[in-house]
Amino acid sequence: MRDIVIEKRASQVLNNFSIKQPPILLDKILSVYNITLGEAPSDEYSGFLIRKNGSALIGINSNDTFARQRFTIAHELAHFLLEKTKDTFVDEHSKINHRSYSHENGKERNEVMADKFAASLLMPRNFLKRDFMRIEIKGIFQENDLEYLAEKYVVSKEAMKYRLVNLGLIKL
Repeated sequence: MRDIVIEKRASQVLNNFSIKQPPILLDKILSVYNITLGEAPSDEYSGFLIRKNGSALIGINSNDTFARQRFTIAHELAHFLLEKTKDTFVDEHSKINHRSYSHENGKERNEVMADKFAASLLMPRNFLKRDFMRIEIKGIFQENDLEYLAEKYVVSKEAMKYRLVNLGLIKL
């Protein structure tokens, strides 16, 4: 699935829920899709999705930071919305924690797609560009600006940096 299609699908979810600003509240989205959220500590996984009989369970690692958990929920939501023929997904720690700016680094295509959807959902292009432009008007984009945006969108600094680079708003 092409990046533009993934962006559009995430945008459709935001529009369906009339979400106009960050942070994106995932609880409402999950409840409408009849998805239950569970959490437990694990050294083996960041998240999983199990779908059965019209409902689903997303499990997240309670040891992860809140921002990481939100990204995992959005990632699993991508599997739920975009991959209707498969009922079980498990995202192991080693596969989901080592992101590069090229992003692909050996990941399966559906995992890359789910990461891109999660980034698009939690840090929507139009919201982020608007906020970035407001900051940039004041001067050069700095580390504290990255922290501000990460806090505003309730994502990690790493996820925010990755998204800004991929939108062409900053360079490494």
